[in-house]
Amino acid sequence: MMEAFFGCQVHVLAGLGYHPSEEGLRAYNENLAQLMATSNPKDQDDLRVMSRDVWRKTLAKSFEVEFEETSELSLMQARELMHKIGLKMNDEAFLSYVKSTLGEADANSDDSKSSPMDILKRKHTTMQETLIEHVYLGGEPSVLEEAGFEKSEIGYVSLQIAMAEHQHDPLIAQYLGGGMMKVMEAAGLNPS
Repeated sequence: MMEAFFGCQVHVLAGLGYHPSEEGLRAYNENLAQLMATSNPKDQDDLRVMSRDVWRKTLAKSFEVEFEETSELSLMQARELMHKIGLKMNDEAFLSYVKSTLGEADANSDDSKSSPMDILKRKHTTMQETLIEHVYLGGEPSVLEEAGFEKSEIGYVSLQIAMAEHQHDPLIAQYLGGGMMKVMEAAGLNPS
């Protein structure tokens, strides 16, 4: 999902004079943050809504997912759901599974011909697949089903589209960020 979003964003930003790279994306985000800090509340909300809609439309188009405004989650629903997801990410059994899964992947791979970036990308992909399979799709019912989404990759994408409304909520960021840090540590990926 992030590759689709960043790819589109870098392509569009290049047309606006930003370098088509991570540096250009970083410069744009810094400029946007400065604009948000100096804008009046109405303009800030307009920018937030536009950012949300770009994320939604990019994901919906990239993954051929229909999104209806009725699929939105309230702030309380989103916080409750992210709290559950954060708890699943911090579960010791899950973290042990991540550690062993990435360890097995490392043991079964021939990294002598791989670049450090290829190794990092493989580890990150395995970590993401494990996270989606066990945290979002795992369990009966899954957290997706509890939130009213289908238990599938499309359900996962639909959840991400619905969560876009609350992407800047500090409590949601805390739940997700804290969980991701633990998962990345277990996966042997240095978050910094």
